[in-house]
Amino acid sequence: MSTIDKHPLASEGGVKTAPNEAGDPFSQLDDLMQVVEALCPTYPQRDTFKGVGGFRL
Repeated sequence: MSTIDKHPLASEGGVKTAPNEAGDPFSQLDDLMQVVEALCPTYPQRDTFKGVGGFRL
């Protein structure tokens, strides 16, 4: 078994592609946030900070 067979996710592996054309960064951010919303449509439940004395540094 070669090293490539043992570690298929090596840094030398993968497909070489050219970077995307520079576009509007806000459009790219909006596309990314749509993907994040699709993967996690609601925020997870978490405790509140009620009863905490303060947040002074």
